[in-house]
Amino acid sequence: MDYAARIPNRFDLYIFDLDGTLIDSLDDLTAAMNVTLVRYGYATVDRETVRRAIGNGARNLVRRTFSAASRQNPEEIVATVEAALPEYREEYAKRCTDKTILYPGMREWLEALKRQGARLAVLTNKPEDLAIRILNGLDAAVFFTRVIGPESAGALKPDPAGIKLIMEQTGIPAERTILIGDSTVDIHTARNAGIASCGITGGIGDDEALRALKPEYLIERDEGQEHA
Repeated sequence: MDYAARIPNRFDLYIFDLDGTLIDSLDDLTAAMNVTLVRYGYATVDRETVRRAIGNGARNLVRRTFSAASRQNPEEIVATVEAALPEYREEYAKRCTDKTILYPGMREWLEALKRQGARLAVLTNKPEDLAIRILNGLDAAVFFTRVIGPESAGALKPDPAGIKLIMEQTGIPAERTILIGDSTVDIHTARNAGIASCGITGGIGDDEALRALKPEYLIERDEGQEHA
C-alpha cells in the first residue's frame, strides 16, 4: 500500500489514531479478551466480534464483548464488566506486542512525511504506556514527537482535548493540522477540534459508517485508492 501523496502537502502536523490506523492489533486484543471471557465462564469470541466492540476505550470494549458472549444486555452485566476490566487490561498488557504489526506501507508513509519536515503525533484511547510500548516494539516511536493517550488528554476521543493539547505543544495551528483515523470516532474528534480529517478503510472501524461521514480525505486501504 502506497500512502504517499494521498493527502495534499499543505499540513504541518499529522495526528494518527493507533489501532486500526497505524497498527493491526486485532489478534492481540482478541486473545486478551478471550482469556478474560473464559475466566468468567463465557465462551470465546471471534475477531469480528471484538472488532465490532472496539471504540471509545477499554471499558466499552469489555462491556460490548461480554454482552455479546453472554447474550445479555449491557445493563445486566455492569458489575461483571467492572470486575473484568482490570483483568482484561492486565491480560492485554502481557501480549500487546505478540502479533501486532504496522499496516503494510505505513512505515514508508511515516518516513516520507518526516522527510517532508512534517511533525507527527499519535492520539489514542489506548493507555499511553501501552501505546508507547507497542510503538517502541515496532521501531516506530522515533517517528512521533508526541504520543497522547487519555491520561495526558484528560478525556477519550471524540473529545478534542487531545488534539488541542498536541497543537499547543507543537505550536502548529488548526488549519495546518490533520487527523488520520479508521473510525467515525476519529472523524468526529477532528471535527470537534476544527481540523481536517482523513479516513482510512480496512482497519478496525466500520468502513461504511466512515464513508458516510464524508471526511475531507478518504484512503481506501483495501483497494489502494483514495477519494477526496
